[in-house]
Amino acid sequence: MAQGNKAVGGMIANMAGPKWTDAEDAVVRDLYPMGGWRAVQALYPDRTTAAIQARASRLGVRA
Repeated sequence: MAQGNKAVGGMIANMAGPKWTDAEDAVVRDLYPMGGWRAVQALYPDRTTAAIQARASRLGVRA
């Protein structure tokens, strides 16, 4: 299954949201370790908790 896709009810749904920018990645790297997803979401309220957590994981950043 392609990345960003999820099986839903036997069908594949595209779960990809807007692409992350280099600037957003920098914010995740800077703020996520000390403030978790809430610190990032304060600056990017359109990003979901799950999206922020997944991006931090993909970047190798831990809270």
